[in-house]
Amino acid sequence: MNRRTNGYALRFFLIVLVLSLVMGTAGSLAGLAAEKVLTIVSTSDFHGNLLPGQKDKATGRDLGGAAVMAAYIAGIRAQNPGGTLLLDDGDAMQGPPISTVFKGQPVMEFYNAVGYAAMAIGNHEFDWSLDTMKQRIAQAKFPVLSANIFNKADGRRPDWARPYTMVTVNGLKVGIIGVSTVQTPVVTLPENVKGLEFRDPAPVVNALVPELKGRGADLVVVIAHLGGAQDKSGAVTGEIADLANAAKGVDAIFGGHTHTTVAGTVNGVPVLIPYYNGRAVGVTKLTYDTSSARVVKVEQEVATTFADQVQPDAAAAAIVDKYNKDLAPKMAEVLGNAPAEILRNYDQESALGNMVADIMREAAGTQIAFTNAGGLRTDIPAGPITLGKIWEVMPFDNTIVTMELTGAQVLEVLKNKSKGMVQSSGLKFKYDPAAPGDARVVLEVALSNGKTLEPNQVYTVATNNFMATGGDNFTVFTGGKKVYDTNILIRDAMVNWLKAQTAAGRVIAPRVDGRALAVTK
Repeated sequence: MNRRTNGYALRFFLIVLVLSLVMGTAGSLAGLAAEKVLTIVSTSDFHGNLLPGQKDKATGRDLGGAAVMAAYIAGIRAQNPGGTLLLDDGDAMQGPPISTVFKGQPVMEFYNAVGYAAMAIGNHEFDWSLDTMKQRIAQAKFPVLSANIFNKADGRRPDWARPYTMVTVNGLKVGIIGVSTVQTPVVTLPENVKGLEFRDPAPVVNALVPELKGRGADLVVVIAHLGGAQDKSGAVTGEIADLANAAKGVDAIFGGHTHTTVAGTVNGVPVLIPYYNGRAVGVTKLTYDTSSARVVKVEQEVATTFADQVQPDAAAAAIVDKYNKDLAPKMAEVLGNAPAEILRNYDQESALGNMVADIMREAAGTQIAFTNAGGLRTDIPAGPITLGKIWEVMPFDNTIVTMELTGAQVLEVLKNKSKGMVQSSGLKFKYDPAAPGDARVVLEVALSNGKTLEPNQVYTVATNNFMATGGDNFTVFTGGKKVYDTNILIRDAMVNWLKAQTAAGRVIAPRVDGRALAVTK
């Protein structure tokens, strides 16, 4: 072979090499172009916590608040401009006075400003009546969703219960289905959901997925006010896991309700619960391959909203200041002073539960009083007790209801352990915490005067209007006699009691005194 032939061969080799490199690069670029990243920011159980000042228990650092949350959301959006979706999983409004006094209006204004794409209906959305919830839905500039709420009368969805929506993000069509917990009729005031049926979400979701796919959805996600928990091994349990195990064609599920942190996978479906009160936001990145039409990568994080990591958002802060300007001085009124913190306990007798039950019994003039542990929403720290703190402890407009119950019915109240430990006044009882079964094993019961509770004796009892109508599975109250709603707000009774104690120079120091004593056989 001569030198000229060698030159042609070399040039041919170089051309082939260059073409191979170009084609390889083009193939790689085509592969990259086929992948699109969808970032989903999710929040849940915000509970009206618009104000700053929450503390991280481990570090003492400030957490959350509308302005800090907005800054975190903006920072996440900046990492994927045009490819970020903001969703909420329900229980957005009920909570501190800044939201409760205005029946959730400030929260919806904040949500509109920060740009939520959709929100699920949580059980606490019903707290201020169905009409108030409809007003908040009308205020929202985004769809408020629940697919599994139906009218008992005709089996149809109410006109305010929109099942899903579709949005386009980064060129991807995303179907969003909303669902609510089936526990709603038990954990909210029964009157407010009368006539509504909360169906098992799985069959409802599975019926809607093909409909959304038929409308061109590339991905389908569920915003679910469903709870769950995750153990150290990463295993997820609860309502959110039940839905993930039964769901077909769903790309991710975002939950709430239990105020927990969950970031895992169930049955191949990413599931996430982003804690509560704005103390964290969930960040889920789904890498979607358009050529294969599927999610090829999932990244999950629950990011704590530390205030010292961001510059608070001025627009969000302005919304909060608008509502808080006149409210703050009123809520700063000092009603008394607590020399030590007054704590609640969901599963045992607590100092706060004892105090509230005692106040109810005194205000109603009954022998016995009961209140539910879940109705006490926060502890009272040591120091000045302000009006605002009492609103935080008791944000519900629950009233004191009196009735007559037999001793046997009182015993049934004490046996109910489906929703923690009932907080009581006027009784002392012993129970076995280790006994198995759905009912609490009560060993003995006496009135606070030492007399044994008699099954056939009739006693006067005070409770709240939530429990009186069967809330938290306390259906025994619906069998009471001479039922009378005093229309005294428990919150007002607390305020009046604190003022009276302070005026009399008494120390405000309720304690756990053994009225609910655990005794293991």
